[in-house]
Amino acid sequence: MSELKTNKVTPATGTSITLGDSGDTFTVPSGATLSGAGAITVPSGGSLTIDSGATITNNGTGVGFSSPSAAFKTYRYGGYFFTGIVDNGWCKIPIGTYNSWGGTIEYDTASGFDQTNARWTCPSGYAGYYIIGLGKLTSHNNGSNDTAQEWAIYKNGSVVTGFDRMYPDDTDSGVTGGQSGIIYLAEGDYVEWWMKINFAANRFTGATQWGVKVG
Repeated sequence: MSELKTNKVTPATGTSITLGDSGDTFTVPSGATLSGAGAITVPSGGSLTIDSGATITNNGTGVGFSSPSAAFKTYRYGGYFFTGIVDNGWCKIPIGTYNSWGGTIEYDTASGFDQTNARWTCPSGYAGYYIIGLGKLTSHNNGSNDTAQEWAIYKNGSVVTGFDRMYPDDTDSGVTGGQSGIIYLAEGDYVEWWMKINFAANRFTGATQWGVKVG
């Protein structure tokens, strides 16, 4: 086997260099590194094969690859909640333990929950289609009749799932409701969960806010 030692290879004419012929194999041995400050292009019809057991390490930005999965869920149930709830007006449902909400973040695989602003923000690298859901629980107030309740899911400050409304029976001691929708989230987009309730006749006792990336 012959060996070629050189510090630089430059085309004699033009700007291209061809290494070998069809069927040839060039091997980068263990411990060696193939580094390029520019672009490495595999032309149409070509292929780049990573053998089983090999590892691709990305320290930059992956373009054209599927983004990783993401799932998140937070919930709060038990007792009445008053802080930050506006009587007969739209209010944002809290997340986690912020503002004495007393909730639990069960999981958040992409670390998108923002408890201070009561939202989930799509992190870098996680853009895609999500199923976003909301479940809520209310109870009438000390024998008062339950009244109309509304709830909705917002994206970037605007409603995206439509408003759901319920007129509970006045004998119901606990009223559940919810909604979900498929929403596209770009990096930096955020979702929030909102509720409108007549607080004189109803009490807000709990909610579940969740989402999962599906594409």
